[in-house]
Amino acid sequence: MIEMLRSVFHQSELPLNLLSEVTELQPALLNGYTRKYFQNFKKDFRITVDDCLVYLDVKNRFNSFRRQELRNIGVIVELKYEAAKDDLAEGITNYFPFRMTKSSKYVNGIDLLNPDAPA
Repeated sequence: MIEMLRSVFHQSELPLNLLSEVTELQPALLNGYTRKYFQNFKKDFRITVDDCLVYLDVKNRFNSFRRQELRNIGVIVELKYEAAKDDLAEGITNYFPFRMTKSSKYVNGIDLLNPDAPA
């Protein structure tokens, strides 16, 4: 997997200084999810709904996926829009039946795979 990533990076048009940085990175997590897309008629607001989240621990040396996959039973809903539409977006989110928070599938996966790590 690491060689495949390096190949993709080398075929890209990244500047050389950035290319040398990213080719040294190691995968830490493999995540997957199902996504559904919704948008309004004017196409200026889009909602994505991610569920069936799955996280796999990727070992740097062998990538054998030795740790069991972990599933997160949560659902992530994102409202996407241009910053100029902030006032209208608040009107939309007021109708959501849940609390709005920031979320990262990467951070959620790392936390699930490393429950004893300091926050």
